[in-house]
Amino acid sequence: MASWRRFCLCTRLHLNRLLFNRKAILAAILLVFFSSYVFAPITTLGQFYGMAVPPWLMPFFMSMSSMVILHGALILLLFSDVGSVGEYDSFVLVRSGRRPFVAGQFAAVFVTSLVYTLAVFLCSVVFILPVLGWDTDWGVILRTMAESSGKMRAQTGVSLSIDIPSNILSLFTPLEAMGMTALCMTVSSAFLGCVMTSFRLLFNKNIAFCAGSVLVGLSVFAKFLGNLTYGKWLQFVSPLTWANIIFIDWYQSGLYPGPAYVFTFWGAGLVLMIGLSLWRVAYGDVHEEAREP
Repeated sequence: MASWRRFCLCTRLHLNRLLFNRKAILAAILLVFFSSYVFAPITTLGQFYGMAVPPWLMPFFMSMSSMVILHGALILLLFSDVGSVGEYDSFVLVRSGRRPFVAGQFAAVFVTSLVYTLAVFLCSVVFILPVLGWDTDWGVILRTMAESSGKMRAQTGVSLSIDIPSNILSLFTPLEAMGMTALCMTVSSAFLGCVMTSFRLLFNKNIAFCAGSVLVGLSVFAKFLGNLTYGKWLQFVSPLTWANIIFIDWYQSGLYPGPAYVFTFWGAGLVLMIGLSLWRVAYGDVHEEAREP
């Protein structure tokens, strides 16, 4: 019981550091700004046709390459200081022990990733409030966007920054797509945060940031330019690309990573990084590069 309390104390300490700082505020501002760019035009469509839009837009948040870049940049910004240890934290480290302290860092990463996913969902709802309506199905507007977005653009003059693949609408119910998107977005964000935490504990801040930057760059390159120049194999080693359910091979064709491969890769990677980090702190101190005022 005492170890659980120490773990919760350390988690709260690291969570406060991740969520309440200037970088987190900047990430929130950028998320709101670009979410308006993605979701607000759909309000115009709903008003033009006089139809309600159901709150099922989050699965298509990263349907464009620009939003894949933004997603990676926001997560990198949120976790750029993950794993840092200040002077006050040194006392907490002594009182709580090394393993609860480091386990709290990883727990804070997962909670922060969940908060980020909830923020994306809220933005997808807030910017369509004037035409928001409940529907257990995808609704007329979203189905029409999937089938003939060009005609809608020509009729309304609205420039859309969202792409709705018809196969997603046929494969998933709205609640299934929302749940799977929330899971993929949260786990992929946590994966990046755990990579940066682990590398910072094992090496130093600069190497951790470089590792995170490589993953973010790979997530865009593997799906778009790299797909044309090097082939589809890059998508099998790009865990951040799978944050969007659109980029997962639900048909099990073998051309892209399927759901079994994706979740196995994520799970094995997370277990490996967390295990190595806990082993490192069990037989050594927190890396000196992580000690910052």
